[in-house]
Amino acid sequence: MASPTESSPAGEMSGARESPAYERIVAAAIEVFGTFGFVKATIQEIAAAAHVSKPLFYRNFDNKQHVFEVVVDRVFTQWRQALVDAVARTEGDTAQTLRVLFLSLLEYGRARPLLNRLLTRDSQLLLSTQSDVWDRACRALQQLIEQILTRGIEAGDVRSDLPVEAMADLLTEINFAYAKRQLATGIAIETDHAEALAACMLDGVTRRPHPR
Repeated sequence: MASPTESSPAGEMSGARESPAYERIVAAAIEVFGTFGFVKATIQEIAAAAHVSKPLFYRNFDNKQHVFEVVVDRVFTQWRQALVDAVARTEGDTAQTLRVLFLSLLEYGRARPLLNRLLTRDSQLLLSTQSDVWDRACRALQQLIEQILTRGIEAGDVRSDLPVEAMADLLTEINFAYAKRQLATGIAIETDHAEALAACMLDGVTRRPHPR
């Protein structure tokens, strides 16, 4: 988000992250964890997908838990930046900005199984991580929404009779709820339906109805 202050897990802070092998392992681990989950994924599968030997894997990471922590941090960092970039490119009022944020979240998660699992609080994955990365990602999304709403209040197109924190909390949960539906059903939410959902969601926080 605008000012991420979270610390990265061990490994991301080391010089190893600049190694091509390190980056191949992280990319492969994202795919393997997204496909099999934490428990069923193996170091052998990750190393094979990265086209590295197991000894080279262990020169970059201590164990499966270590690479998983790095992967989770990387996935959420990229996700947050993608949403920030989408908002930054948006021209229009607050409703349009929040609409783009909602649609971007759905679109970004469709092709990223691991991100979808994490956003929907997959119990296996959350129990497997020793960090508070999910909570930090959730807070980061809510803070971004709060910033958008605050600017909207100042511009006069967002209602000011409700606490910004409450409105942002509701919109954050709605975003996550529909990400979860996509994962649970395996079916992407159609664009027209997503547009209608965004319109319904935003009518609750904006001062006036807005066109789809």
